[in-house]
Amino acid sequence: MRKLLLCSLALVMVVLAIAGCGKSTSSSSATTKELTFNGETYTVPKDPQRIAVLSNSVLSMLYAVDGKAVSRASTTDKLAPDLEALPALGQTANINMEQLLGLKPDVVLGLENQHKKYESQLQSNNIPAVLFNYDGIKDNVPMLTFLGELTNHQDKAKSVIATYESNIQKVKDAIKNQQPARIAVLRATGKRCDSRNRRSGNCIYGQKN
Repeated sequence: MRKLLLCSLALVMVVLAIAGCGKSTSSSSATTKELTFNGETYTVPKDPQRIAVLSNSVLSMLYAVDGKAVSRASTTDKLAPDLEALPALGQTANINMEQLLGLKPDVVLGLENQHKKYESQLQSNNIPAVLFNYDGIKDNVPMLTFLGELTNHQDKAKSVIATYESNIQKVKDAIKNQQPARIAVLRATGKRCDSRNRRSGNCIYGQKN
């Protein structure tokens, strides 16, 4: 009876050990993670090593959080040497997809309003894509946060965001007592050029071509 009890106890211990090992293996073998930007959830590599970027504005933010890329968009703007050295994939709105696929990226970063047309091709090649629905300056902090999480550089992202927000506050404090400037807006059409007072909206002058 005692021998049977010992055998049963040993069997239970073996089962528990196997179950424990199985749970650990499942957790450690996860190769993807889910990140959210502006309400959209994206499944991305857990530790991406080859990030292809289709927009240089996104590229600048990626490098701000110490991320690295394998591509950039073509531009006549002056870039930092490490960005200039990256392979250029063509203009932002006209990406060379053959060249992009040849880089074998494990994730692609772009802009929804520029790169949505490439999404199906990326999906057919099993390449996850994050196409940001970027809505101007108000999305800078969420994007920096996202890129910090993507690259596993959360602390760096927090540091960059803190500096960014501090600088914005300094500018606000510096101009809070200044009077708003009067601005003239020129509007040219095929038949007429108008100059309008920004405050009143009144036409200052008009000239027919």
